Amino acid sequence: MKVIALILIIVIIILGTGFWMENYLTASSEMLAANFEKLEEALTRKNWVQASEILNNTWEIWDKTKKNWAPLIDHQEIDQLDLAVARLTQYINNQEYSLSLAELSALKFLIRHIPEKERVNLQNIF
Repeated sequence: MKVIALILIIVIIILGTGFWMENYLTASSEMLAANFEKLEEALTRKNWVQASEILNNTWEIWDKTKKNWAPLIDHQEIDQLDLAVARLTQYINNQEYSLSLAELSALKFLIRHIPEKERVNLQNIF
C-alpha cells in the first residue's frame, strides 16, 4: 500500500509541475506577445522611435524571461528567439519596414508556439 501511495504522490508531483510549467510559459509568452502587438502597431505607423523603445523594453523582459525558461524548454527555441530579436533590432535601426514586419511575424509565431509545444497532452507525451 505504501508503494502505491508513493507512486501516486510522484505522479501528482510530476503532473502538477507540468501544469505549473504550462501556465508559466503561457502567461509569460502572452506578455511578450502583447508587447509584440504594440510593436507591430508602431511599425505600421512607421514610428521608428517608438518601435525602438518598445523593442528595447521587450528585450529587457525577454532577457529576464529566458533565464526562467532555460530549464523548462529546448535551448534551440531560446536561441531562435534571440536571433530573431537581434535581426529585428537591426531592421528597426535601419528602418527596414518590410523586413521588420516579417521578422516580427516570425517572432510572434515562435513565442506562441513554445507553450503549445510544451503543453501537457497525450499528443506530446506519446
